[in-house]
Amino acid sequence: MKIATFYDHIAEMARQESITLAEALKTAKDLGVEALEVLSSNSKGKEQEIKSDLDAAGLSVSSLCAFMDFGKNTDLQAIEDIMTSADRLGTSRILVIPGFYDKTDSEQEKKEKWNQMIHMTRIFEDRAVARGFTLVMEEFDSVESPISTIDGLNQFLSEMHHIGLAFDTGNFLYSEEDELKAMDVLKDKIVYVHLKDRSFTMSDESAEKKATVGGRVMYPSPVGQGVIKLEEIMKILKETGYHGDFTIEHYGAESQLTYLKESIDWLKKHDFFEKKS
Repeated sequence: MKIATFYDHIAEMARQESITLAEALKTAKDLGVEALEVLSSNSKGKEQEIKSDLDAAGLSVSSLCAFMDFGKNTDLQAIEDIMTSADRLGTSRILVIPGFYDKTDSEQEKKEKWNQMIHMTRIFEDRAVARGFTLVMEEFDSVESPISTIDGLNQFLSEMHHIGLAFDTGNFLYSEEDELKAMDVLKDKIVYVHLKDRSFTMSDESAEKKATVGGRVMYPSPVGQGVIKLEEIMKILKETGYHGDFTIEHYGAESQLTYLKESIDWLKKHDFFEKKS
């Protein structure tokens, strides 16, 4: 069980604090971070450089987040490229985002893309298992995503054979769904957790905002300080015997360093985590 966060957050921290990336990585390590999640969209062609930087800081890669386009692209080379990238980064976990609908898609077009995403993701999971990778999938907070709701995600996962759930604590709010209901429906599939909190109060004008499907404006928040029912979620995870990693996520934070420190302080208050650290 590890505390992780996103490579993007640390790179942004370096820019915000006017320090080098190496200094930001060391700061994260000193705070208790052990691994970083890397996005495929930002790491392609830079895997060796990223891994070298992380190795020097004593950090590993917790997961490669792979943005696929399976609704449109059936090129199997894209799957091979992602696994090669994961290999170069030294991670066996790949978080799969299968693709998106277009805003102008008809219901028939959405159905066809859904079926193609299912087909391509099945191919991905079979090839991944054969090469020793673990695939996970999260609810993605976009109305164009087929897995942005409890039902959509549950249905997609039910079509798979080897993919577990990366439960993102803050993303169901985007679809105006209750995270505890999501936990109740999906808890048996959870193998990985993104700890994300959200607030309806703007703490700083520089904070990134995002509206829910109902039009409510959300802002990033340090873990435990927003509206997400994280205490209840942590209790359920403990009761169900969760032993996976916790990846802290707060894209758009006005201070990545402050958010990370406060999030880790909150996380370390939980007994079941402290016993494993």
